Amino acid sequence: MADRVLVTGASGFAGSHLVERLAGQDVHAWTHSTAPPVLAEPVSWSRVDLMDIDGVRQVVAAVRPTLVYHCAGSPHVASSWHHSAEPLAQNVIGTHHLLDALRRV
Repeated sequence: MADRVLVTGASGFAGSHLVERLAGQDVHAWTHSTAPPVLAEPVSWSRVDLMDIDGVRQVVAAVRPTLVYHCAGSPHVASSWHHSAEPLAQNVIGTHHLLDALRRV
């Protein structure tokens, strides 16, 4: 049985390279705000805000992934030192929402 792979942060630097490497697999890619890139292999894209717990639960329940690569996070390290609450919330609470949704499924 092939894995159903979920990649969060799939349109970011690391996530986009990972999605390319997973070519040919059943890949479900999440992006927060960026339009998904055009890839040669079919990828199922969803726009998901990890801070929206109900949305995260709904999409995880629909996808039912068997393998997860969590690459989502606040990408601007320099600005995070000036405004630390938002990146902290995105990285910690967002990860909690994802793990909670996976646990429920």
